[in-house]
Amino acid sequence: MFGYSPKIPLIIDTVDGIALTKTIKEVVQQNLKMLILTNPGERIMMPDFGVGPKRILFQQKDANISGTITSKINQQVTKYLPFLTLDFVNVEPIGPESDVHTVSIRIGYTIGAAGDAGLLDLNVTA
Repeated sequence: MFGYSPKIPLIIDTVDGIALTKTIKEVVQQNLKMLILTNPGERIMMPDFGVGPKRILFQQKDANISGTITSKINQQVTKYLPFLTLDFVNVEPIGPESDVHTVSIRIGYTIGAAGDAGLLDLNVTA
């Protein structure tokens, strides 16, 4: 069987040796997740790549932290995954509003001309 890319985290697979993403939908889901979880400056030769919600949660004591993360997600997807249409982005703080260290991120998206819909759910803790 063929695959598009290794699944992250890397997992040993008896069929392929290393587990692979087998569909475009899996590749897009993994790429979106990596775009969100990567901190700007972590990716070699692409210093602006990544949303970095952990860094945002750790650094800012901002009442509009959800808006900041949502805006950053929209900017990054437009720049690095232009084939995606974001249907919605919900960022909800988990815990007391005065001391937000965890957010729930839910993103609904459509993959280009294929029209495949997807949903990504992440909980991020600083």
